[in-house]
Amino acid sequence: MRAKENPHTLAARALRSARKAAHLTQLDLGRALGVPEITISRWECGRAPLRSSDAPRLIAAFKVAGGRS
Repeated sequence: MRAKENPHTLAARALRSARKAAHLTQLDLGRALGVPEITISRWECGRAPLRSSDAPRLIAAFKVAGGRS
C-alpha cells in the first residue's frame, strides 16, 4: 500500500498518464501550451506545481490530441 500522496504528486502522475495516452511527447505538449519542454518535465516530476490557471489550456491540448488519428 502506498503512503498518502500529496496533491502535487497525484496531479503530476495524472498529467504524465494523460500525455502518454494522447501520444504526446513533453515537447509536443509544451508547444501546444506555449511553455518550454522543461516546464512539462517539472510538472510531471512534481518539482513545479500545476496551477488552476493551467487547466483550461491542458484540457484544450488533450482534446485536440484526442482527435488525432
